Amino acid sequence: MHDHQLEEAVRALGHHLASGSSLTTALRFANVSHPTVTLGHLVADIDRGSTVAEACHRVVGSTSATSDASLALHVVALAAEHGGDPVAHIDALESTLRERRHSRDERRSQASTALASTRFLTVLPIVCSVWICLDDQSVREVLLGSPLGYACLTIGLVLNIIGRRWVTRLVRFA
Repeated sequence: MHDHQLEEAVRALGHHLASGSSLTTALRFANVSHPTVTLGHLVADIDRGSTVAEACHRVVGSTSATSDASLALHVVALAAEHGGDPVAHIDALESTLRERRHSRDERRSQASTALASTRFLTVLPIVCSVWICLDDQSVREVLLGSPLGYACLTIGLVLNIIGRRWVTRLVRFA
């Protein structure tokens, strides 16, 4: 069981709240229909006698501060502690989780595009160099028959490798 279904669980939580269930009951129903680690821990803590807010504050300690689970727990705790319209809070949470997922997907897509471009732009100069050497005797003589040619080839390959590693590293940390 993971938090892969957290967005669906939050959507179910909102539906159960909108249909008149209490926050505690809605959390239980959402966990049954879309089980996640976070809701599982939350419901288990509530079953041991904690209030919803206390359980949220306890469970949030075991999550990353920037995770979707942490955000969800803070919003549920806010709804439990301060009242108001819990459906509006949960709907806003669902919308935020959806936007965060779209942003993550967009970053992954852009990273894939950058890596594909890097691979292409790394191979292209090598292919062109080989082609030009095969096609033109004078280029072949300079590149393969002189110290200047070897220097150009070496510098070109080194810069190519450095560029590829640099872009790969940038994408990995983005």
